[in-house]
Amino acid sequence: MSGAGLLTKIARLLKAQYLVHNQGQTPFAPIGPQDWASGEELVIDADDQLANVKAAAAAQRYGRYIIRFQDWNIYCHDLLSFYMAAKDIFLRHIYDFTSSVSAPRIIDGGGHIGLFALAAKRKYPNARISIFEPDPFALMLLRKNLAANNITDAEVIDAGLFKKEALLPFAGDNSDGGSFFLHNTAPTQARTVSLSLLLQDEVDFVKLNIEGAEFDVVKEISPRLRKIREMVIEYHAFPELGQRLHELLGLLHGAGFRYLIHDFDVETNGATKPPFHLSAGDRYFLLIYAKRMEPSALAPRKAAAQPLSVQPVCREFGFSRGSPVDRYYMQHFLERHKKAVKGRVLEAGDPAYTHQFGSRVVKSDVLNVIGSPGTTVVGNLQSGTGIPLAHYDCVILTQTVQFVFGIEKAVRNAYRALKPGGTLLLTASGISQISRYDMDRWGEYWRLTDLCLKEILSRAAPDAQTEISTYGNVASAKAFLDGISAEELPREVLDYQDPDYQLLIAAVVHKPKTVKKKALPHVQPVLNEPVILLYHRVANDPVDSQLLAVTPEHFSQQLSCLSEHLRVLALEELLDEVRRGFYCPDTAALTFDDGYADNLLNARALLEHHRLPATFFVASGMTGSTREFWWDAFEHLLLLPDVIKERAEINLNGRTLEFKLDNAAARFAAYDQLCGLCRALPPSEAASAARQLYAAAGLPEDGRLSHRALSREQLKQLAASPVSEIGSHTIDHAFLAALPAVEQRRQLVDSKAELERITGQTVRFLSYPWGTPDTFSAETMRIAQETGYEAGIANIQDALRAPVDFFAVPRFLVRNWNGEQFLQWLRTPAPDRGRFEQQMLNSRERRLSHGLY
Repeated sequence: MSGAGLLTKIARLLKAQYLVHNQGQTPFAPIGPQDWASGEELVIDADDQLANVKAAAAAQRYGRYIIRFQDWNIYCHDLLSFYMAAKDIFLRHIYDFTSSVSAPRIIDGGGHIGLFALAAKRKYPNARISIFEPDPFALMLLRKNLAANNITDAEVIDAGLFKKEALLPFAGDNSDGGSFFLHNTAPTQARTVSLSLLLQDEVDFVKLNIEGAEFDVVKEISPRLRKIREMVIEYHAFPELGQRLHELLGLLHGAGFRYLIHDFDVETNGATKPPFHLSAGDRYFLLIYAKRMEPSALAPRKAAAQPLSVQPVCREFGFSRGSPVDRYYMQHFLERHKKAVKGRVLEAGDPAYTHQFGSRVVKSDVLNVIGSPGTTVVGNLQSGTGIPLAHYDCVILTQTVQFVFGIEKAVRNAYRALKPGGTLLLTASGISQISRYDMDRWGEYWRLTDLCLKEILSRAAPDAQTEISTYGNVASAKAFLDGISAEELPREVLDYQDPDYQLLIAAVVHKPKTVKKKALPHVQPVLNEPVILLYHRVANDPVDSQLLAVTPEHFSQQLSCLSEHLRVLALEELLDEVRRGFYCPDTAALTFDDGYADNLLNARALLEHHRLPATFFVASGMTGSTREFWWDAFEHLLLLPDVIKERAEINLNGRTLEFKLDNAAARFAAYDQLCGLCRALPPSEAASAARQLYAAAGLPEDGRLSHRALSREQLKQLAASPVSEIGSHTIDHAFLAALPAVEQRRQLVDSKAELERITGQTVRFLSYPWGTPDTFSAETMRIAQETGYEAGIANIQDALRAPVDFFAVPRFLVRNWNGEQFLQWLRTPAPDRGRFEQQMLNSRERRLSHGLY
């Protein structure tokens, strides 16, 4: 050590001694992470019994300390918390355990600043340890302490343990008592995870010091408690948490643990010392040590129930004694089919089985009928509201459908949520008691048999490949009804299957990758080839100069027609079929261009009512704008006679244009001329022409509310609908073929990125503005492919027939026809549909040229 280093050490030790001998001074206030960034640490060489640390804590509890103890250098900010924890861990060895292997698996729930990790790694240098700590300040010190003591192989997880994955209110207390559960108004949020995620293999030792969450965590892992050899749990006997010790011990007993309880600290546990004067408000801690024993090492169990008892052993399905029998069977079923749990997965209730059995899961969603922590999809299985269509590779519905009265609809909607090739894993109750909790909240309606479930699946998923299994026998069924846990039954009893005693019915339902063509010898198809339909607006617009609007009444009639006569798929699903060479007649996908606000306000509700999906292509630069699209602005300013009276003058692309506006026909001619000129110009030129017209009319550029594009909030709402997918329509509805390559790339890249930022969803498809063959080029198609789009959708009036160019996908434009006209248009061969379009164009010319608006 250098001379300067020695002097610094002496000075620090003298300062420490000063603190020890001047205990009467006022302790400083707690410090936080921001206080740790500057200043010098005070070094304290702790004696063997930590007495000088305790004395220093009385003088100045909080500060920037390095404690030297038993060859460790330990950073801390709270001497009192350090003393209490170090005394219990290093001197009293409350977390000591003995392993038969040199590299035991250890889970440290509530790692604080890492003291237990230091002790465990000293005893077992090769230990594999995972440390959970949600408090950011403690986490920072924990990492410093591991690094300072050369521990580089510990897994540190910045989360707390709880019964589910969530973001919960969290309050730190500047010591070791930060909690999710003991603070009504926690200032921040922290992440929680399920311990069962780490219990895939045997664990030698688990430490749970998690400030009140211990019962919830042990209950959550109860089906996997037998994976743990030893545990130490700090039980928080706090009035606000309720009295759960008896239930916690029951879970340990049911999993084959022998346990003992200790009150472990006279300094903090006064209520546990005689003479006893326990009151309702007393707060104290208990230490539970539990070690899993072989059944023969435990005392013989008493008979579970008298043969004729009218009361069950447990009304909670056996949860208080271990894991319910039906959970044992569910585990076996899901284990058999775990290869299906991959890709995008939707699970009802919580993601426990997704995490336990999933492999290569890229997205895990949680379905609930109401919003709750951890829920990512709020949806109703019976109505289908909120359930995404053709979105998931796997859907897990365990013990769910019995709570839905419309059970066939629920299964159908779960099946429709699958992508082609996806799998539904479903379990339901056979022989079972009523779940009183669910009965009182939303009802429990069904007890199934394998034959019943087979019939339901044949109706709800007629094209699926299904495999139905039953689990149970007379002994396991009686035990389940009595609330006896799976752990209390011999394995040979549990594994004996008797189809006459169906405790659990399970089904694996595979959705085919291709749709089988049904033979309909006596029915003429409406469409011989699949089609994509193009809409723009759903609104009552008496002018509708571009023929973009379908009235809500007619749109509803068209959707009814589609529901009755066609198979309507999401665009993704239809293009996937075509990629695989399958062109199914009577099949359609719905798309909308531009991104008008009425897509949300009028179209969404009708699509959701009819359960039909649609893709909405949005011009990102118009999102949130108060301006109208330039063609609508021209309509407003030129076709409405009370806006600009007799003439207008515009400078457009270096030319001065003058328009007479003294009658309806002249206005109509001026409108069409100006739109024709602006169509192939850069959007900025068309916007400039609109600004000049607004100035001439003396009007602000804020457009009509009826013609505005989606706001950002409206776009989020539309994207959140289960029937919606958002695609790109460039930034500002650009005529792409007229732009240089670098500008085309900007239009495609920036619009995709902005829409993804707003919606939080991946934008996979592009619709070319205008979409006719002259408006995009081979270069445009190449850029679209290079910039990450899966397909480019055009406005070429044709059906999908082989070979399809996926960057020039054709569509049919839909006009404002009633249901009968729409069906007639669908039935008309594609080459003859032009007469319907011509009729609409003729009616437009008559209306606008004669001022019939």
